[in-house]
Amino acid sequence: TWSIGSFIERGRGLPAGPLGLLGLSEGLSYLGALFLVLAGLVSNTRGPAQVPLTTAAPAPTQISAPIVAPTQKAPLPSTLSLAPSVKTPEAPATKAPEAKKPEVKAPEPKKTPEAKKPE
Repeated sequence: TWSIGSFIERGRGLPAGPLGLLGLSEGLSYLGALFLVLAGLVSNTRGPAQVPLTTAAPAPTQISAPIVAPTQKAPLPSTLSLAPSVKTPEAPATKAPEAKKPEVKAPEPKKTPEAKKPE
């Protein structure tokens, strides 16, 4: 709306901007809006699309028990038995250092003086 207002008020569009990018985007947006309006007009003047309506009978629903496939154990390929066995080295046992927590005593709460009740 700003660019249309600028175009109507000053007779010119927005400034071109750096490398003319603002002017380019303004021009492309005007063209896009024009094409959308034209496409809407063309589709409205043609009328609704003539699509033949076919009424096919719905397929009957059948409820049956699920089919369970037979299970077979596949033999292992012979290449797996040729793999060498590898021993992994044992990691040395490590002990974490002991951390000492400082002892902190919470201060005793102060006793509030009792308020005197007026008679």
